[in-house]
Amino acid sequence: MKMNCAVMLAFLLSGASALLGQEAAYPTATITVRAVDEDGNPVPGSKAGGAFEVPKRGGFGTESVALEGITDNEGKFISTGQTSSGIVSYGAGKDGYYRTANLRYLFKEKAGVQWQPPNPVVEVMLKRIVNPIPMFAKRVETKMPEDAAPVGFDLQAGDWVAPYGKGTVKDFIFTVNRTITSDRDYRATLVLRFSNEGDGLVPVRDPKSLGSELLLPRTAPEGDYEPERIWNSGRAPTDSGPDVFGRPSEVMAYFFRVRTVLDEKGRVKSALYGKMHGDILLYIGTKAPKAGLGFTCYLNPTPNDRNVEFDPNRNLFIGLKGLESVSAP
Repeated sequence: MKMNCAVMLAFLLSGASALLGQEAAYPTATITVRAVDEDGNPVPGSKAGGAFEVPKRGGFGTESVALEGITDNEGKFISTGQTSSGIVSYGAGKDGYYRTANLRYLFKEKAGVQWQPPNPVVEVMLKRIVNPIPMFAKRVETKMPEDAAPVGFDLQAGDWVAPYGKGTVKDFIFTVNRTITSDRDYRATLVLRFSNEGDGLVPVRDPKSLGSELLLPRTAPEGDYEPERIWNSGRAPTDSGPDVFGRPSEVMAYFFRVRTVLDEKGRVKSALYGKMHGDILLYIGTKAPKAGLGFTCYLNPTPNDRNVEFDPNRNLFIGLKGLESVSAP
């Protein structure tokens, strides 16, 4: 059956009108983004806004339509847009502060063409840039040199200690034990120990600053460092789903202390401090001769300086390749 040009044009226009009408039918959501500093004071003049989730045009999935502006003297900016799902991502940023982004608000009810509640106020905490410093910062993805044997890793060299690498100081001492029956039946344990009394980790389970470019506090704590940490992973033949290469952890990050020297009273005389973003990942390698490790580490090389606010433009590692580079402060 043939269709002349006029009929075809009318058909296309009617389809486009229907699509536009469908887009216009999405309920409207309004949120007020309030930018505040770490003391809860408003941050006027911030660039803030929301991104409203809608179906992709002519495709599958969703996309976001952003509406941004400048916060007023109360640190507020009102953002309004249409969303089919009720999901709005929001954030804020300003010169002199670390940006906070990708926070989400979910509207659950609607009244007619308006999502409810009509205008919730959502706070975005902006952390001030205070004193970023050069650090040894690196994303490490590596194979364990040995199974069932302790191996030292030098954080300032970013490598295993000799004879497995160019490192000389055992800051972290890793031991991996694997029991592999098949690729669907295996167990593995990762143990992290340290070289010196006073060395250790402080796990951070809830940094309370998700969305901020600066995930952790700027200063490492003075005490409560754990001298050992153990990770267990694996699968049983009855487990369903894909193979597991390291199970999720509730830990979001760590502070650490290494190269500690204590005085005669057991107090810290000298030490180096640093942080890790995310947990240490254990790649069991059921079909590989060795297990693997992954972690992102920052080391302040100045003794007794607990500042861990990293300047990404002054990484002390030179010539990092690809994924080894670190951009987060």
